[in-house]
Amino acid sequence: APVRMDVSVGMPPETKSSKHDQAIVVNISTSKANFVLSKKHYTQILGTIDENFQEADLCLRESLVSLNDPDDEPKRILTHGGVEFIDNPRRIYLQVKVDALGLMICGTDDDDPIARLAAVNSSVSFKMFPDQEKISVAVTLRDLICDDCRVKALGRQYRSLVYQPLPDLQDTKTESDVFYVSYEALKDESFTIDLRVGRPRLVFIPDAIAEILGFVSMKRPPKGDFLAENPPVEYQEV
Repeated sequence: APVRMDVSVGMPPETKSSKHDQAIVVNISTSKANFVLSKKHYTQILGTIDENFQEADLCLRESLVSLNDPDDEPKRILTHGGVEFIDNPRRIYLQVKVDALGLMICGTDDDDPIARLAAVNSSVSFKMFPDQEKISVAVTLRDLICDDCRVKALGRQYRSLVYQPLPDLQDTKTESDVFYVSYEALKDESFTIDLRVGRPRLVFIPDAIAEILGFVSMKRPPKGDFLAENPPVEYQEV
């Protein structure tokens, strides 16, 4: 099924009375999305991160460009679009809601499944307050799925590493979320963390956990080997 994503962005005018009313509000919501990640794909991601990701130089435009004689006026900063950059920081409120985000990790291909991980009814709230030099982040996870999908595990009594108890409708005091964490950083470099965990039941399956850890702890390819095995495609002008 196709993945649906709704994005709304609100940017009020600067004439609003308060910083809160001037804030940029971004709301993102997505439907169910499932991905498949094999060992080869995971190695490719690690190689890409090592080779050409997180470059300090964007190679698009010099950071400082002089429009006139530098002796007449100070240099002005241009954006990559060629317009003058004016720094007017606003508050940013970002809210992301995901119905379900699933990841199937496999060996060589999807015929060799290892485990399926899924975050159900999760939300992320990010708020940045430049006027107060404060950042606030909150993550809520309603349910977590971690299933043992190996062929050799068929017929076992337990095929899941996490079980969420059924909600008690009469119990209004107990947290129903399986995971909640909030983080707030202040300008004096102090921070607060609030962590809450619901009542999930965890099942320890040694060989399944060993295979999952073996997947995520694969060695990175030596730098340069990834590009040598996967040379960039050269295009010729026609």
